[in-house]
Amino acid sequence: MNFSRDALSVAMLLTTVTTILAISLVDVGWHFCAILFLSMMKQSQKARLKLRCPIVLGREPYIAIPDGWFNLVYEMCAKIEDIAQQINQKHRQRLFLPRIIAISVESGKLNCEVINRNKDINDLLRKVRMYSAKRCMICGDDAHQFRDSGELISRCAAHRAESGASC
Repeated sequence: MNFSRDALSVAMLLTTVTTILAISLVDVGWHFCAILFLSMMKQSQKARLKLRCPIVLGREPYIAIPDGWFNLVYEMCAKIEDIAQQINQKHRQRLFLPRIIAISVESGKLNCEVINRNKDINDLLRKVRMYSAKRCMICGDDAHQFRDSGELISRCAAHRAESGASC
């Protein structure tokens, strides 16, 4: 009889924990969905980036970007890689090759952290950061930034209408 009482207690505990977790997820709402959305990058996209940019992405940087910005990130990484290839031709400067540490979203704009950056890379990162605010995070089309649940996000007209209804 103790076994069934213990089993019932465990079942009630699991039900309570599941309910609390479900309520917490509902309370967190968009923020939780955004975290899941940003942390998922397809393996094929990672492989494509890695093949094009072996120097700057050589140390497995942290990348959390929305799907709509992948082409923007790809072009940015390719340009940084081209700069790194030019530096690599100079034997004395090989120790100071640019490396991307992280690519993420910060204040609704693309943020890329690069070590050993030079003026050209700084200019490129500034332009890409401003350009990302004008690109939809979901599809990559022309967009405007606005606040949704306190967060700055970029959406095109089609996805802006959906932003309140889904994550």
